Amino acid sequence: MVDVRELKIGNYVYLQNSKTPYKITEIGYSEIEYPKYEASGISSEAVFRTYVENLNPIPLTEELLLKCGFEKHKWGVVTYYSPLFELDADFHLKGVDYNIQVKSLHQLQNLYFDLTGQKLEVKL
Repeated sequence: MVDVRELKIGNYVYLQNSKTPYKITEIGYSEIEYPKYEASGISSEAVFRTYVENLNPIPLTEELLLKCGFEKHKWGVVTYYSPLFELDADFHLKGVDYNIQVKSLHQLQNLYFDLTGQKLEVKL
């Protein structure tokens, strides 16, 4: 399940048990079951409107990072991905005072925007 506080328009998620990525186009309160949240989205195959609790994160993988324009680099035994910020092989964002693990595509999209002010181009 995706935490509604992490969800933003443009994020990619899975719908329930599907492995089809859907792009979020709308988020809001349910008009039927307050205080539930609903989200709408699209894929190449369909559109949806559902409760946020029916959405699942897309796990971050090396293949997905490469599709998002990251480059894989090896330095000794360390593997990391760049260009604008570095994720190590376990998808931890490294910095002087922080160590953040990025587990899913929507988290990466949000972090990328927060750090660069630009949307991450995702090619699924």
